[in-house]
Amino acid sequence: MSGPPALVLGGSLAGLLTATVLRRHHTTVTVLDQDRLPTGAAHRAGTPQAHHGHLLLPAGSRYIEALLPGTLGRLLAVGAHRIDMSADVVSLGDLGWQPRTPTGHLALLCSRPLLEWTLRERVREMDGITLVTGAQVRELTGSRHRVTGALARHRDGTTRWYEAALTVDATGRASRTPALLTALGLPPVRERTVDAGVAYASVPVLAPPAARDGFPLIGIQPGPSRHRPARAGVVFPIEDGRWLISLSGTRGAEPPLDHHGFLAFARSLEHPVIADLLTSVTPVAPIRGYRHTGNRRRYYERMRRWPEGFLVVGDALLTTNPTFGYGMTATAAGVSALADTPHASSRDTQRAIARAVSGAWHLASGTDLLHPGATGSGSRRAARVHRSLALRLERAAHHDPRLRRALVRVGTLSEPPSTLLTPAVARALLLPRARGPATPGSPAPGGSAD
Repeated sequence: MSGPPALVLGGSLAGLLTATVLRRHHTTVTVLDQDRLPTGAAHRAGTPQAHHGHLLLPAGSRYIEALLPGTLGRLLAVGAHRIDMSADVVSLGDLGWQPRTPTGHLALLCSRPLLEWTLRERVREMDGITLVTGAQVRELTGSRHRVTGALARHRDGTTRWYEAALTVDATGRASRTPALLTALGLPPVRERTVDAGVAYASVPVLAPPAARDGFPLIGIQPGPSRHRPARAGVVFPIEDGRWLISLSGTRGAEPPLDHHGFLAFARSLEHPVIADLLTSVTPVAPIRGYRHTGNRRRYYERMRRWPEGFLVVGDALLTTNPTFGYGMTATAAGVSALADTPHASSRDTQRAIARAVSGAWHLASGTDLLHPGATGSGSRRAARVHRSLALRLERAAHHDPRLRRALVRVGTLSEPPSTLLTPAVARALLLPRARGPATPGSPAPGGSAD
């Protein structure tokens, strides 16, 4: 490929995907990461959230396969699981157990380290991409009109200027871009946050031999209540015959990190299935906690000035509450928007990236606003109206497989909510069953979750 060099700040999911896109139009791409990247599917300091459950939604799977063909096959070959987002999910919510109707919308389940290692190996195979580890970005170079690269400090104490025609921030939740842009003379970026105070606790366990293949994802996940904090739990089947069991609670219901407290919290959920499973498995690592779970949106695309030669993707742009499972898919959607605008100005490309992730922001932040003690800006009245409509749609979908599939497509970011604005959906909302009370909790489909 002809063209000047490009620079990617951050070597996680967003950075790796971005590097593959930039290589199409630049002679070389350098990826800087402050960690020493592991040689296998191992945890690293820069991704503490990797100890917890991750779900690559159907849309995310499609984006990644389009950006890096063959990646899904490699993941499946090393132990990732593919599940139908309805038929292979045993989920208890506000309306009872969700119907397990086949939808054909397939998600991917594996540990975050396995996903990143697989992507990293794919990127290492590509000519023209260099991964530089132990490099911490100190400043952007250039001016408020154009970014020309970055200055990085290495572990040996040396500093180096990396010159680039295009620099992309993919450094994640801890991104320092607002301060770095201010140092170039640009105005502050507008930021919105919505934080329900969600705390996580997760433990990997060795699954029983009979449940290592074909086991469903299990979720006990009630929606927000005005009167009490939410408590939830999920069992993620992952590679190597393991499950990752994650418990979470909003502010005031944080799960403990000791074994007895963890089990007691699981017993407090609205169904005992996860607690019962916990008593039959063997942990293979300590329980880990995580509390950096607020939704945050930075509106770079609305800044009065935007420098050429600079973009922001991934969690550096948008972070959502991990309980929604939107993070990796929103990241992949943003990078795909970058791939679709190779010749646009940096401002127009940043706007396209922002549009690609906006659906995840609205769905996650609107729901989290309704939890007791949630902080942040936004209309709670509008959020309550949206939540009421969503519940009516879910009630109707219990009896309508087509509507169920449509809701799965929207809820997994495959389609925008606007696709539900149809006469058929309007008729479903008017049916008495859509306005009735929530279905009480009932036994899992088939009598149990086994």
